[in-house]
Amino acid sequence: MTVIEWKSEFFVGIPKMDADHRNMIELINRLYGQLQSGQRQTTIIAILEELYASAAKHFAHEEAIMREWGCDDYAGHEADHQRFLHRVTTWMSDYQTERLDDGIAKWLANWFCNHFQRRDARLHLPNNTSVDSVRPLTITLHRIPIFASLTEKDLEDLASHLDEVKYRKGSAIISADDPDTKFFVVAKGKVKVVVYSADGREVILSWMKDGDFFGDMGLLDGEPRSANVIAQGDVSLLTLERDDFISWLEGHPSAFMMFTTELSRRLKDANERIRSLVVLDVYGRVAHRILELARDEGKRVRGGILIAERPTQAELAGFVGASRESVARAMSELQRRGYIRKRGRGFLLSGGKGLEAEVMG
Repeated sequence: MTVIEWKSEFFVGIPKMDADHRNMIELINRLYGQLQSGQRQTTIIAILEELYASAAKHFAHEEAIMREWGCDDYAGHEADHQRFLHRVTTWMSDYQTERLDDGIAKWLANWFCNHFQRRDARLHLPNNTSVDSVRPLTITLHRIPIFASLTEKDLEDLASHLDEVKYRKGSAIISADDPDTKFFVVAKGKVKVVVYSADGREVILSWMKDGDFFGDMGLLDGEPRSANVIAQGDVSLLTLERDDFISWLEGHPSAFMMFTTELSRRLKDANERIRSLVVLDVYGRVAHRILELARDEGKRVRGGILIAERPTQAELAGFVGASRESVARAMSELQRRGYIRKRGRGFLLSGGKGLEAEVMG
């Protein structure tokens, strides 16, 4: 009698973590079976206690690995763990005075599947890879979408061609019209791609964060750079010479397909950006950008979608091609209509479907 089955996609390639995950699934299924058959209170509480102890030990090990690797999702991962432990503790207390049904096992199964999909899957290592044998740079490469399907051997080969460079906040990484000889991957941090108008006004073309790449167009056509790239904060980049990257891609068809798929997505995004600039007013363009941020960076929470880091008015103005004053008025209008409200350093988007219908018609 089971409520959750072990699936191949639950495999992350770290032996202890995989064993812990299997054990958690077994305990959840045992709890489900005992609840279904109406076992005694003491039996149910004993399974919950075993589940709590096993999960707490596993979470501590998992969090230690994440700290060692410098995972950017550590805080969210840890919060999810605490939510699980708090719920199990509450059930152990409640079961002293009231009888619980098999819904608690179903909750645990749903939590496990959702947590794995949103959190643990990001820790996945290539098949037959030992966590102790993987170099930090190889781990970084495996988390980058265009390289995610590569074997450890392929990752090691790629790593041997890469250089790691660091830039301080505000540094110019690329300048327009520079010779285009390198491919860049953002290992950690955030950069902005910009051009400047004749009067010196900055126009933001895009943002790049962990796992994104740039410098790709010149790899294909050999022409000089068409835009400037600026470090938004302290940033760590991986670089590869044009000839080395083209040669490497030719030998790795899966990475080439991921590369071209990403280029196709960017072209579609550019077309959508042009469309919004042509057909939408400032309010519409700002709203459209908020919806993009919600899609790309937002987290679903009670009451809407939380965008953790609120863009400045200057950044929004640069992105939508408007003055800061016009952007300020648009943001005020979005707040007045109840679509957004400030939440810490970010803001909460409510009624996103309604806003999308209003903007896109």
